[in-house]
Amino acid sequence: MTIVLTNDDGVTATGIGELGAALAAAGLPVVVVAPEANQSGVSRAATYTNPVRVSRARDAGPNVFSVSGTPVDCVRVALGGGLVPDASLVISGINHGCNAGDDMFNSGTVGAAIESALFGVPAMAISQQSLPGHFNILEPVGVPTASFQQSSEYGVALARALLNRPIPGRVVLNVNVPAQPATGIGITRLGKRFNERNSLVPVANRGPATYYLVYGSSEDQPVPYETADGTDFAALRDGVVSVTPVSYEHDPGVDHGIGEWAEALLEDARLHLAI
Repeated sequence: MTIVLTNDDGVTATGIGELGAALAAAGLPVVVVAPEANQSGVSRAATYTNPVRVSRARDAGPNVFSVSGTPVDCVRVALGGGLVPDASLVISGINHGCNAGDDMFNSGTVGAAIESALFGVPAMAISQQSLPGHFNILEPVGVPTASFQQSSEYGVALARALLNRPIPGRVVLNVNVPAQPATGIGITRLGKRFNERNSLVPVANRGPATYYLVYGSSEDQPVPYETADGTDFAALRDGVVSVTPVSYEHDPGVDHGIGEWAEALLEDARLHLAI
């Protein structure tokens, strides 16, 4: 029942290191297969024409592999290339910063989990909010990400639950952990961003070329987002760990009972967390 651990922040990122250590301390076998460099925001980008290099990460344990590609490449190497033939679960994270609402579709962290689901292997993406109330898609400059201890604890509990309760269909769990001490854990839906046309301001004009920061800067006000109860944004606002099941089953007429399964999964996780 080996867990493949990957991310988009890179193999040396703090989040993946702390989650890997927590899973190992809980007696769960882990193989890390992660990008050699930061791949944030690449979504489901993959390397199509050039081979990717896979090697044991320097100054790391024997089960830590570095990949010269994207998070999707990492999952394809681990599962399709036979690097981890007995993989029972893929966890992507812990991401530095949340991946809530529509932002999820940009995330390399979530992209890796989706690739696992398409292989038929249960998958979870887990992300750590940087600061209470911070919902900008970009990380704040000069501010360290919140402690990963809490998100590691929830990650281990959810991993245990997923290993014991088979996931239905092509479902990915998108988990976001608040920056403040969590008051609980709950099932949520993806919130919406409210993008506006003609809202980008050029940052420079040089001859015939115009330059834009297409997502603004980390210090700008975030694009407005939905805060209705039941959304992942609202859960983070209220200090609740958000668990959003996202289905990639292409037959809308098939009822996999995802809602009931997710609620039962959280009950299992709460038992592991003793809450």
